[in-house]
Amino acid sequence: MAEGLDVATLGEGLVVFDPAHPGPLRHVAAFTKRVAGAEVNVAVALARLGHRTAWSGRVGADEFGAQVLGMLRAEGVDVSRAQTDPDAPTGIYFKEWSAPRRLAAAFYRTGAAGGRLAAGDLDHSLSARVLHLTGIPVALSDTAADTVRTLADAAVARGTLLSFDVNMRHRLLAGRDPQRLLGPLARQADLLFMSDAEAAVLTGGDDPEHVRRFLATARARTAVVHGEHGCYAVHDGGVTEQDAFPVPVADPVGAGDAFAAAFLSGLLRGEPVARCLRLASAAGACAVSVPGDAESMPWPDALARLADRADHVER
Repeated sequence: MAEGLDVATLGEGLVVFDPAHPGPLRHVAAFTKRVAGAEVNVAVALARLGHRTAWSGRVGADEFGAQVLGMLRAEGVDVSRAQTDPDAPTGIYFKEWSAPRRLAAAFYRTGAAGGRLAAGDLDHSLSARVLHLTGIPVALSDTAADTVRTLADAAVARGTLLSFDVNMRHRLLAGRDPQRLLGPLARQADLLFMSDAEAAVLTGGDDPEHVRRFLATARARTAVVHGEHGCYAVHDGGVTEQDAFPVPVADPVGAGDAFAAAFLSGLLRGEPVARCLRLASAAGACAVSVPGDAESMPWPDALARLADRADHVER
């Protein structure tokens, strides 16, 4: 990774197959093949918003891995420290749509390269202003979890701002206690992102008071909680709220990643928390309004148009 990065992230790269029409996958013959992965999405969004961004992770030595890395390079993301694994494939997943626009997902990632992160994959610069991690690799495998924890420890020791998106995936957790698995990283981060449902699991409630109590036991000075109807941040200045931007939903995948990326973008530019929240809410709306995963991440012009829309009320 090059010096002078704004944001570095480490995680899973996937290829997603999006069906041409709704219905059971057994009846679908045509798919659109796209690039996916929570950390990939964040890296792409931040690069589009003008930040120097790098992604590290493992993909297979296969065509799907080449697609992931090729798309990231095309978006201006530094992948110079990404690993190509000759002994494991790139993970894939299939979306399945049913009326009314209900989404299910079938993942094929067991034994895939994304879960084989290891200590050797930490050969990248911690000189970035922000290190962004998520809970997905922590749930993928023990080696990936150890890698993420080691990297988080190194970031804290170096003084790099540590951003953590809980990204709780219950199928990946497979009955394991999310508080035990994800709680320590959530407490270690400087900046914490979670959905209202994730906040309820980690803090005991989805309201600002429960989150405030959680922060009292953590390093984090700011926690951002988002849901269907809006979001709020608990921070040194109190609680700041932001309504959701109502848009037609084409595909809900990637909303949280776009949200986190836009909040980080505002933070990197020195914006106040209220503006960061507004940008984040608008970015999530931009992402869900078009199909795709990484491809749906917002561009600056679309984000600015929505965030600055005069008829939207900030509370």
